[in-house]
Amino acid sequence: MASMRKRASCRSLGRRRIYTTSYRDAIVSIASAHTETVNIWSHLLAALWFATNAARFTGAVMCLSSSSTAAVLTYLVATAFCFAWSALYHIFADHTAADFWLRLDHIGIVCAIWASSVSFVELSPGWHSSERWRHILMVTAAATICCMCLSTASLYGNLKQSFRIRTHVIMGSVAAIPALRCWHLHRPGQCMGLLADFVTMIVINGSGGAIYATHFLDERIKKKLGVPGASHQVMHVLAVVGALVYERGLMLAYFQRHKPDEDCPLWG
Repeated sequence: MASMRKRASCRSLGRRRIYTTSYRDAIVSIASAHTETVNIWSHLLAALWFATNAARFTGAVMCLSSSSTAAVLTYLVATAFCFAWSALYHIFADHTAADFWLRLDHIGIVCAIWASSVSFVELSPGWHSSERWRHILMVTAAATICCMCLSTASLYGNLKQSFRIRTHVIMGSVAAIPALRCWHLHRPGQCMGLLADFVTMIVINGSGGAIYATHFLDERIKKKLGVPGASHQVMHVLAVVGALVYERGLMLAYFQRHKPDEDCPLWG
């Protein structure tokens, strides 16, 4: 009996929404179960989490003007916007204006990748100032080019999906270069610190991206539970996990440098 209820619940996640021209209908659909439910709620809740922590972080720090504070706040805000735009796209994925929201979704991904790399460079020890700025400018230039490409190209269709994937792979590869440099600077016995969290995030997000690009889970899950697009949904969840892992490491690295305001603790 429990198995039958589980299958019925899973089948509801396999229900596709009707194509619509109404924003109201798309928003109301959030309350029901369908193929976009996991995608919407995983990133909507993540957006709320990072937006809340950005506000709490702003209240917890004593020096908002420092470069390290700006780097952490940039990561929190960019990640909040990334997840918010992703949630909005999946809310309106069956709307006639879905292409607009898809652009925001993928531009948001680039911004989050950029912010994670920039914050890593800023909070990692051992960099010379000039080298730090070279890496920041390199990642910023790559992000600008990727955003320009995503904002002008058509993003729908199988060929366009390949274009989107290649764009994010290129951006992610450039963003990971500072980690290679940091690994080179690392000394035996030295604490890995933020590098370990940054690499963990890359592995988690890269695994999610690979599952999505190869549709590895689609047929297996659809055949067993009747839920299509499982690879996409798993990628969404792993993106949240990776962002949370890196957020934790970034906060630890920051508060090792700066003591938080004891009257306004970040984690409550």
